Amino acid sequence: MLKQQYDSPSPNFVESIKKSIEKEVSEASSNVEKGRLFLTWILTKAFHASEDDAENAILDGPNDHGIDAILEVPGSEVNFFRIFQSKYGKSHSVDEIHAFKSKINELLDENPNDLPEGRIRDALINIKSKNWEIETIYVTDQNVDFNEEENFHVLGLSQIVEKLWNDITEPADNKTETINLEQDMIFDSTILGVISLNELGHLVLRTRKYIFESNIRKFLPVKTKVNKQLRETLLKEPEEVFYYNNGVTIVVKDFEVKGNEIKLLEPQIVNGAQTSTTIADIVRGDPNIRGNIQIIIIKEDVRTTRNNITRFRNSQNAVKGRDLISLERFHDSIYGQLQTKLGYYYEQQAGSWIALTDKERESYKGHDTFNKYLPIDHDHRIPANDAIQVMAAAIEQDPAKPYGSVSKYMPGGTEYHKIFFEGNLTDDYRLLLYPYLVKSYCEKEFHYGTQKSNMDEKKYARLLFVTAYFQALMEHVITKNVDFKTEPNVLDKYFEDFETNEKLLKLIDEILNQFFDQTLYIRQDEDGRDIMTLHNFFAGHVWGLEARRILKSIMKRKREQLKEIKNSFKEN
Repeated sequence: MLKQQYDSPSPNFVESIKKSIEKEVSEASSNVEKGRLFLTWILTKAFHASEDDAENAILDGPNDHGIDAILEVPGSEVNFFRIFQSKYGKSHSVDEIHAFKSKINELLDENPNDLPEGRIRDALINIKSKNWEIETIYVTDQNVDFNEEENFHVLGLSQIVEKLWNDITEPADNKTETINLEQDMIFDSTILGVISLNELGHLVLRTRKYIFESNIRKFLPVKTKVNKQLRETLLKEPEEVFYYNNGVTIVVKDFEVKGNEIKLLEPQIVNGAQTSTTIADIVRGDPNIRGNIQIIIIKEDVRTTRNNITRFRNSQNAVKGRDLISLERFHDSIYGQLQTKLGYYYEQQAGSWIALTDKERESYKGHDTFNKYLPIDHDHRIPANDAIQVMAAAIEQDPAKPYGSVSKYMPGGTEYHKIFFEGNLTDDYRLLLYPYLVKSYCEKEFHYGTQKSNMDEKKYARLLFVTAYFQALMEHVITKNVDFKTEPNVLDKYFEDFETNEKLLKLIDEILNQFFDQTLYIRQDEDGRDIMTLHNFFAGHVWGLEARRILKSIMKRKREQLKEIKNSFKEN
């Protein structure tokens, strides 16, 4: 975690953001492509989407209502969509902001049944019938000055920089705050107390730049129905908040108690962030508000670390997934292994790579053999969310689950515990690196997941490629009954022999070309008309019983080629 030395982003950090955006769009051959690459950068860097998430979120085609991307953000309290319009360079103007806002309002008034099949219709159905929330975001690389409204955000360059800076910094160092409690009880380095709404609101108002733990800060912008209900209670029955709300948890380095006055050293709210921000907004308008709320103040020590408190106290709410990767010991171990053994940077927290100096980034050289799987201009950075997603596709032998809902495989998700704990998964870098290399190779050589692919299906098929590769490797090349979840070193022989492994990777592409042709009838009617979108096909049907049977059948017909490849691998 980067320790902040400035109240605002450092000049070096600002310059790093500019260079990162410039690099992302530098290879574009048109303004349209520049806009798409900029949007991809925004989704992956500023909103922590995986590469697959971002590619699936971006919309193409007519009747898009001004929407460039729809990013799904599932949570246990509330599910919501982030809806984006992106304007790069001279395409931005204030008029474009107003036009986008009007188009979204018009869309929300529409009947989903009046819209053509596609992501926008699917999203509107969830908004109308399942009460999904939306957060609308207009984003540009230009400087903007626009008054935001609830759930309508405008991010220009300075706002993007500030968001990323807030995501990766820990600005509470050496800060002290004093609060007064109505009542309190001390138990084992913990204060259980009651704080007035007024006192909590003013605490947040004066400390908003640093009071929220960085993994929680990322989730704050959305105004959900939970917030709206709390706001209504605060306005009508503030005295009832104490009974209806679970309160807030603050972690501190230390505290001093003098009667009802509590002095806090380096305080950060790790649970109840949305509650406290809603209360602060109300207090700003009504500084004399009555009522109280529960508060827990925990002094961190070796046993109760800030990371663990954050992780466990948010395990049942909407602060999920990639926001909590940096709190997991497993991923700390992977970070160390990839850095010291192979020269790769395992990016646990989105934006942390950008925060490094040029010299620090240049120190990551990667591995001579493994670099062959990567694009020539790869920066030797491996984003944790991408690596987890492809690892799930490989070891679970199912590309649809992580494609349909990658959040399940992130910390706090329903599948995360099954894989990382119940699955006896060893903390070995190979489990994340090798599937990531397969994904990177299919992107580089065959343009899977990109607009350059020679088949529309390949735009959605990165995870399928990874699953198919490991299926062929285990069933037709290794053939022995080996569980590489517990013995990942058995894969070394195959990945260290790049020349032979490349033949297997190319054969997988041939196999999938045939697979896409032979599964057309699953997603089309007798007249060749689509009965489902490609997104929906890859989110579920691609790994149905019939599709799996077809893939296995194609692989069997390729067994002579697979046998030849098997015999070509060099012995260690």
